[in-house]
Amino acid sequence: GWQFPKLKLQAMYAYWHCGNENEKIPPMKWLEPSDISHLGRRATTTLGEIRKVMLIIDKRAQQKGLRVRPMMTYLEVNSLFAHGEDAITELVPATTNMGRVRNVSGLRVKTVVTYITKQKKEG
Repeated sequence: GWQFPKLKLQAMYAYWHCGNENEKIPPMKWLEPSDISHLGRRATTTLGEIRKVMLIIDKRAQQKGLRVRPMMTYLEVNSLFAHGEDAITELVPATTNMGRVRNVSGLRVKTVVTYITKQKKEG
């Protein structure tokens, strides 16, 4: 009965790298398309979108000297996110349409993907 979690970006990043110990769910980064094929046609696309955004954060954190490991603690993951989230701020406007300052950690993956797609079309 597992479904993709509907989490905000920082929580999704932790789920990506750590999974959910309470529910005995491994890190989402280990999922393969065949693991989620029962979720419907869009499942592999959703997994790919999540992977893309998580790797953007990972890459920036690595550029700053941090190491992404196969198994990490929540403390390590939160440090990686803190060092990598500025890669997202370069993709997503700093303010909302209403003029409020955007909270990057509170974004949804789908929002980030929308801005990435929009930039590709414009560029």
